[in-house]
Amino acid sequence: MMYLKDGGSILTKDSVERMFFDNVPEQEEEAYYGMGWEYLKNADGAWIMQHTGLVENYCALMYINPKENKAGAVLVNMNDYLVTNMFLGNIIAPLLGQTAKDSSKMVFILHAIIDLVCFALIVLALYPVITLKKWKSKNKKIFADIFLHLLVPLILLLPVQSIAPLFVIRMFAKDLWLVLLSTSFLLVAAGMYKMIYSMYRWRCIK
Repeated sequence: MMYLKDGGSILTKDSVERMFFDNVPEQEEEAYYGMGWEYLKNADGAWIMQHTGLVENYCALMYINPKENKAGAVLVNMNDYLVTNMFLGNIIAPLLGQTAKDSSKMVFILHAIIDLVCFALIVLALYPVITLKKWKSKNKKIFADIFLHLLVPLILLLPVQSIAPLFVIRMFAKDLWLVLLSTSFLLVAAGMYKMIYSMYRWRCIK
């Protein structure tokens, strides 16, 4: 209400305008960021102000449409960083004259894809541990082992680290963090065991 009333009795109109319009361009076209507020066009082409924020188990969205004198806030005691947060704008869309999209199927599909990827990573990490006995009796494929036990953990962690530090992933997507770390740890541990065993066998043969 304070913002819709140009600051009311709390802030001056000039202060509110500086918060909104003393801004810098963002990477997206026709989107600007000021003092905590984004100034951008919504799906219908109307200029609005918005601010979003989240912590480990809570997220919030605020929108202001000054032309239509409308505003709204959504406070949700959950944080599904990888999927559902993308669709929280549907809650407030009708207040801004927009049509909420039915995203229930997409939420299910995205979660299913993430679950399948995590399951595949866990199987990949457990396979060399389960098959160690068989590995001992076969000809050793050193390049395959280097790829599996060294390069795969690096491939799992480095791209993720470049997107967000691991401590941030731990805060906002703890299940994914556990899968990445446990998978990488098992692969590296199995690789170290294979290396030590191979060195021991080589010494015994020599």
